Amino acid sequence: MAETNGQWSETKPVTTEIILMACMMQEKVKEMTKKTYEQYDAIEYREIVNVLPWPLFIKVQVGVNEYIHVMIRVFYVNILQPLKMLVVGVQENL
Repeated sequence: MAETNGQWSETKPVTTEIILMACMMQEKVKEMTKKTYEQYDAIEYREIVNVLPWPLFIKVQVGVNEYIHVMIRVFYVNILQPLKMLVVGVQENL
């Protein structure tokens, strides 16, 4: 299914770029949830295309059959250079 501007994409397997973004935000997620995770593996994501700052919704495995959703906004200097990333929310107990 084609993605439409302003709508969430279908769920996709993570790319190297998404894995790196999730890892870079791990400390902020720990601060927000006040938890330490033995495991922290991004496994899939959704995005809203052609919207800036770029919103990402990343599913992260944090334990055996335990997952969280991390909402990140990515601000760009240009299309190839992220300027700043913010964690805007975390859903737990999925």
